[in-house]
Amino acid sequence: MTDKFFMRWMIAADMDWVSQTEWMCFDDPMTRQEFTDILKRRNCIGLVATLNDELAGYMLYELMKEKYYMITFAVHEDFRRRKVGTRMMDKMLAKFRPSRNRIEFEVRDDNLRGQLFLKKMGFRATGVTGDYYPMVREKVFLNYS
Repeated sequence: MTDKFFMRWMIAADMDWVSQTEWMCFDDPMTRQEFTDILKRRNCIGLVATLNDELAGYMLYELMKEKYYMITFAVHEDFRRRKVGTRMMDKMLAKFRPSRNRIEFEVRDDNLRGQLFLKKMGFRATGVTGDYYPMVREKVFLNYS
């Protein structure tokens, strides 16, 4: 049996699940209020992915003049290794090409799984930040162009 995958706009009813998943996936998660504030911006897009009608992953990105900036991207641990992240990125890359010239991610330097996934998707590392802010570890910048 083939899994039924679908992506749709993130809605208010998704916020509890998205917030819980964010806290499960990241050491420095965004709050529900931060998600809400970001989604109120005209140039920010939130999408959720479902697998067999269950929420499985989400992405939040900003449309900028010459790039997409990925704010957050996660797959719930119950749905990992089932191609949810790959399908989400495939949809993103299909939208991206005609209108923007790159997609930019920041990934923590200790998130090797995330870096390897993005490399597999065609991203390349273009820089590393230092410890500019308290409580923030170094991040690797990855671009797709």
